[in-house]
Amino acid sequence: MKLLSDYFLSERQNISRNSRLIEDLSADSVDIVELVMIFEGAFNIELSSGQIAGWRTVSDIVNTVMEEF
Repeated sequence: MKLLSDYFLSERQNISRNSRLIEDLSADSVDIVELVMIFEGAFNIELSSGQIAGWRTVSDIVNTVMEEF
């Protein structure tokens, strides 16, 4: 969650596991690409396009990253 809070600085107080990427955090395709790069680098993982396509909420991201461990 800290990585997401750092990325979405202006929404820092409003980010929860239920936050929706597009509707609540105003994420666009560029944001998603940047988030993928951040998470892959931070956790030394490789995410597939299928995994990323399922991202709708912060919880989706957390679950995807946790599945890689």
